[in-house]
Amino acid sequence: MVSAACAAVLLACGGLCGCTTQADLDGSSSPSLTPSSSDPETIEPAETATRTGAPGDVPCAGNQRRVLKRMRMYNVIDPVTASTTGSSIIAGRQAREDAGRAAERLRAACGFVPRSARHYVREVRRLTATTFDHRQLDLLLEARLQWARTLEAEKSAALDIRGLRACRALKDDVAVSYRVWWRWTETGRAWWVELTWDNRTGATINGARLNGAVRVNGLLEDAFGWSASASSPGPGRDEILDWGASSADTAWVEPGFSRLIVAPGADQDVHTNATGTFDVTDLGVSVYSPRLVRSCALPVRPGSADR
Repeated sequence: MVSAACAAVLLACGGLCGCTTQADLDGSSSPSLTPSSSDPETIEPAETATRTGAPGDVPCAGNQRRVLKRMRMYNVIDPVTASTTGSSIIAGRQAREDAGRAAERLRAACGFVPRSARHYVREVRRLTATTFDHRQLDLLLEARLQWARTLEAEKSAALDIRGLRACRALKDDVAVSYRVWWRWTETGRAWWVELTWDNRTGATINGARLNGAVRVNGLLEDAFGWSASASSPGPGRDEILDWGASSADTAWVEPGFSRLIVAPGADQDVHTNATGTFDVTDLGVSVYSPRLVRSCALPVRPGSADR
């Protein structure tokens, strides 16, 4: 835990969201609507062959099942649930790209894009034409479920919907915020990022995964662990420090309020010269609980100085 006494100034880091940039994650920019070879208008409509006959008379059913299985919907779901505004351009772009790849794989495997897959691609294009939010996400997952049902392969698609519902329920009981702190040292400044958890589930959250990155200007070398100052003064260098690839970037969060420090570049405090800067560019938290069927990416909001 970091005491207020060892922090001189609380930096204002407003405008950041749980993942990547604000414009991409929260939908303040617009996606490209340039048609591609995978858009419905350019997909040939003829279904002149059936490569498999099961289930029923569904054309190329086996290949459709394989394509559906390869789709990783967490790339679409997580940016929306992690967004501080509930919308995400990244998610919409990912959904469109995934649908395009699915259509191309089916064209290559079957010689055409089956009707149910064409309908899904068309729905994805329609739903991602504007800001992609929770409503569009629900409709997209339902469209994927309908496609899967034509193949009697709806288990994975149904689990994605159940997982999203459970994630939304968990978000009502768990809040995460962050603050950036710094203090003066003999060689400049020391910086760190503190997460504050408000766990209202009544149970310990086991194995919350933490990831993120900071852009540092004037970075100085220091000994591993908390250091009084950098190893030596100097102009420093510019570098991106990240975290999230190690088992150490995992947290067990007790019920109630708690705090923890993340470790950019595997070290909790980052030293710079006196004019150095320290900007959070990416910050994410993913949790799992027994009531979830998949992990849940949570929004991480800028914190305030009163807690």
